[in-house]
Amino acid sequence: KALSHCEAVIDFSADSDNTDLQDSAEIYGGVLGDVVALREEMEGHLNDGCRGELISDGVKVCLTGLPNAGKSSILNALSMRDVSIVSSTPGTTRDVVSARLDLGGILCVVSDTAGLREGDEVGDVEEEGVRRAMKERESADVVVEVVALDNSG
Repeated sequence: KALSHCEAVIDFSADSDNTDLQDSAEIYGGVLGDVVALREEMEGHLNDGCRGELISDGVKVCLTGLPNAGKSSILNALSMRDVSIVSSTPGTTRDVVSARLDLGGILCVVSDTAGLREGDEVGDVEEEGVRRAMKERESADVVVEVVALDNSG
């Protein structure tokens, strides 16, 4: 809009007399106000804490918890397909498995991660999975701690 106003003043200034100079000055004054307002709006978007990035790239949601808590089942249910392997064997998920989902109109990247555990039964590969899970958790916008419900107690 501002550009078209400036072009109109330039295009028609040769055909006008001195009375139109006042009109041209008013147009340029209005254009300057519009440009300043646009600049302030753009600066606001650049300083909004990555909200624009969240909208375009999606909200990073990390599913975390102990092995066999149900993280993979939740990701599969949310995505309505088999994204992650589900097994009763602890330590099945060893890498970060992600799916881009529309959750209530909001783009989300939901990540299933390795179960967080330590001990002698954890091998090198699963240990790397736990390290990657912790890294994914640290970089997430939202962390969902999944806890298994059982009847043991």
